[in-house]
Amino acid sequence: MNFDMEKETTKTIFISIPAPLIVRNMLMLPNSVLHYLRQKENLKIVLLVPDSAYEKMRTDFSTKSMQVPPGEVIVEPIQVAWRPKKFSHKLYNFFSTYLIFTDSARIFAKYGVRPDKPVAGGKMGRYLYYLKIIIANTFGRIRWVKEWVMPRLNSVVYKERPYKEVFEAYNPDLVFLPDVLGTQDVSILREAKHQNIKTVGMTGSWDHLSKWFEPLHADSLIVWSKTFQEEAIALQNYKAQDIVITGVPQYDLFADSNLILPREKFLKQFNLDPKRKLILFA
Repeated sequence: MNFDMEKETTKTIFISIPAPLIVRNMLMLPNSVLHYLRQKENLKIVLLVPDSAYEKMRTDFSTKSMQVPPGEVIVEPIQVAWRPKKFSHKLYNFFSTYLIFTDSARIFAKYGVRPDKPVAGGKMGRYLYYLKIIIANTFGRIRWVKEWVMPRLNSVVYKERPYKEVFEAYNPDLVFLPDVLGTQDVSILREAKHQNIKTVGMTGSWDHLSKWFEPLHADSLIVWSKTFQEEAIALQNYKAQDIVITGVPQYDLFADSNLILPREKFLKQFNLDPKRKLILFA
C-alpha cells in the first residue's frame, strides 16, 4: 500500500464514519487515526457522516470546533439508503450476499441476524433458504462470476450516484472506508470507483468477512490478523498483495505504557482503599 501523502501540495482524504463504534475507534481514542493524520502537513480530512449525525459530529470534530492545528478537518453530511428500496437493488444484494455460505451465513440465512430483524429476503426469507444454498454451491463456486460479472453488474444496477457532488466538490486523493463491507462504505466505494480514486478499506468488525460476499473491493484492505487475511482471500476473493495486516487499531492504547496509571493512583481517583482487593464486575 503506497499512497504518497507527503508531497507539498495539499492532499484531501475522505474518511467514512458510518457508526458510533467507528467514531470511537478511528477518531476518539488516544493516538487515533484522526490524531495521526492531523499531524500531517498539507492534508485536508473530510469526514463523511450520515446526515442524522451531522450536527453532533460537526460540533465535536470540525477544525473550527477543535481549534487545534495543523490538519484541517471538515465534516460533510451525506444521505445513506440503509435499506434498498428498488427491486433491482434487493435482487442484486440477495444474490451477491449468498455467493458465500459459511456456517455463520447459514445461520443468518435461516434464522436472521437477530430476533428483531427479519432474515434476508424479507418475510419469505426463511422459505428461500434452499435457494441461498443453490446460489452458493453453483454461482458461488465460479470465480469469474464473483470477480468479473458481479462488480460490473453493480454499476448497471446502481445507476444512481448520490455522492457525485461531494466527490467533485473536494476531488479527494484517497478514500478510507473503515467498514468496507457496510452499506454506507460500499455506496461511497462505488462513487470512488466511478472517479478512479484510490481506496483503502477495513472491516468494521471481526466477523464481517464471513457473513456475506461483497463484489466491490477497495484497492487495499487492512485486516487485523493472518486469519483475517486468509478469510479475505478465501471468502471475499481479495488478492494477498492487496492486503495489509496491522493488528487491531483500537487496541493500540493497551500496549501504550504511558496510558497506564499506577494502581494506587487509579484507585485514588475513585476514593478506593489501595490496601483492599479490587473486583471488576462488567
